[in-house]
Amino acid sequence: MTLVLDDDLLKNFIDGFYGYGNYNAPYWFVGMEEGGGNSIKEINRRLQAWNKRGRREIEDVVDYHRDFGISRYWENKPPLEATWNKLIRILLASKGTLPTTEDVRLYQRDHLGREDNETCLLELLPLPSPSTKHWLYAEGSSIPALVSRQSYRDWLIPIRVKRLQTRIREFKPPFVIFYGKTYLEHWQAITDASLIHMDAPNIFKANVDGTLYFVTNHPVATGVTNDYFHRVGQFLSTAR
Repeated sequence: MTLVLDDDLLKNFIDGFYGYGNYNAPYWFVGMEEGGGNSIKEINRRLQAWNKRGRREIEDVVDYHRDFGISRYWENKPPLEATWNKLIRILLASKGTLPTTEDVRLYQRDHLGREDNETCLLELLPLPSPSTKHWLYAEGSSIPALVSRQSYRDWLIPIRVKRLQTRIREFKPPFVIFYGKTYLEHWQAITDASLIHMDAPNIFKANVDGTLYFVTNHPVATGVTNDYFHRVGQFLSTAR
């Protein structure tokens, strides 16, 4: 028997889940979509955990992951998650620290994406996927818009852009850091302002109603070094 997804629950997740952490946090990081979702079975576990925990718009990253069976990133000495590693370097460098690997590891384990801490990790698109070349939802769901990744994007991106705009205007975070310049048009739509390219450290920037927006290279882009993210963080510290 083919393992399928609960379409009603999946639709609620698509409509209602945005990421991890704390909307009152000063540091918001916004990416295109979360990794993971390597199988229909894993996606089901994620959905069921989200349902059991109250269908929250943003979750505590540790508690939620543990509820669907992933805990390795919060062990005593966890492996560094590739994207989080670089985002943490931005944050720590913005505070005047040149972070070591151990500094990053401890921050990932104890602070990043926690509901009572200083970061908010959001995604433009809600469904986890191991890469943009994978699309399992067409075989696990009968929701028409999930027949392909492109139809999913066409349907959902305008809706999510407006919701993220609303949340930013409501909570007024000091910093919103978008990562992935491939998606610049979507970050531009969320800011609804001119993003100006800064040659050093090669980012885009806008200042709207007290919120500073930045667009950086993606943490796992080819050739992007730790030093680049340290320089981004140092730039943030001077832009306050």
